[in-house]
Amino acid sequence: MKKIVFWQQRHGIYYANLCNLFHVNNAPKAYILTFIYKKDEGVKGVLKSFLYKGAVKSKAITNIICYSKHEVEYYGNLFNAREGKIVSTTFGLADQKYRNGESIITNEGFLFDVGKSNRDHKFLEEALENSQYKAIIADRTYESTGSSNCIVRRDVKYGDDLYSMIEKCFAVIVPLVDENISAGQTVFIQAMMFSKPIIVTTSNTIDEYVINGENGFIISKTKDSLLNCLNKLTDDSELYASMCVKSRKMFEDSYSFKALGMNVGDIIIKSLK
Repeated sequence: MKKIVFWQQRHGIYYANLCNLFHVNNAPKAYILTFIYKKDEGVKGVLKSFLYKGAVKSKAITNIICYSKHEVEYYGNLFNAREGKIVSTTFGLADQKYRNGESIITNEGFLFDVGKSNRDHKFLEEALENSQYKAIIADRTYESTGSSNCIVRRDVKYGDDLYSMIEKCFAVIVPLVDENISAGQTVFIQAMMFSKPIIVTTSNTIDEYVINGENGFIISKTKDSLLNCLNKLTDDSELYASMCVKSRKMFEDSYSFKALGMNVGDIIIKSLK
């Protein structure tokens, strides 16, 4: 075995630290994908920081791959990484639009907020209160009973259950907490896969996925900003239709599983030169 690509960062981080511990000098070239670090407090936080720093400094790891350009600099400074150790590419997924044969995409008028990592569902609940807009929040960890405008679902399973929800929604919305932590890429790509506009709150890690005014809107995390965006999408049918078309085109061009494989392959080839 000459090269190892770790799809899950946890496995790669453990591997790197074991190589450090046992002073392995001739380990296969290894690459860690989906590198995301969020500081924890207490003993857990100290151990976590130690393991991440160990992976970044490890000679057993050739490249650490993030899914946004911002994180290259952010993690590079945070862990004092050598130049070129941390790199980035865009994420990609297998196309599920035609998983059941003919694609059935509708618009039942609701916003769909799905995911738990770095999400601010509470903002969405408060912003939509007493408005004309409705949302479904799918997060099994979110402790809320919902509101008059937001239904909280803890039973949406990954796969066909999730895809059918995206197919039926008006738009996918991703409200974020920390602007420096990578989150939401999977949902962005799923929205594009099913020709849906994306609404996301400002973040440093989304520029490669959401082009403001093209396949979605990047908004400040305020009620007025969200409602103005929704009014624009609702009132301008041509704009909405255009965003749906561009969203799907962007998926086909840049965010397929094949594109991810080619991008990671290019990083590996470059590292061998």
